Amino acid sequence: MRINRQENYFKERNRWLALSENDFLKQCRIENYQDSGKGGQKRNRKYSAVRLTHIPTEITVTSSDYREQNINKLKAIEKLKIKIAMMLSGPNVDIPRNVISIKSQDYPLWVAFILDELYKNDFEIVPVAKKLELSNSKLLKIIYRDKIIWDELNVNRKKLGKHPFGSPG
Repeated sequence: MRINRQENYFKERNRWLALSENDFLKQCRIENYQDSGKGGQKRNRKYSAVRLTHIPTEITVTSSDYREQNINKLKAIEKLKIKIAMMLSGPNVDIPRNVISIKSQDYPLWVAFILDELYKNDFEIVPVAKKLELSNSKLLKIIYRDKIIWDELNVNRKKLGKHPFGSPG
């Protein structure tokens, strides 16, 4: 579900996504907890799992894939920024490049740009690809590399009565 253009979030989304990890954490509540699952005894004895809540929006994510709390915290920050980009629409985003690495600090802003454009264009790829000066297949391949964004694209296409995209060739 996307929170559409609520004024208090609308102005802030892009600023939040561009913050450094330390500055972003200042806006979050961090909870460490024990999590069961793969990782063995060490994982079950330590509070290595992280729950991160962005206080202004109350959006929450967890990360518990690693034994180290610091790595889980970094992964939670990445997840939370992507979730904010997915859930909040906002002002136009100026992206530095048409194609951006998932590991780039600007990736959450790129996701926000792509999702804003997809929502504006009823989840049609052609106008978004033209705006980015990419081929349709290139844009689909870029989106496909991130399962969360790919699923968001196809879920919304299905809601609009359109066929979901299969994996790009």
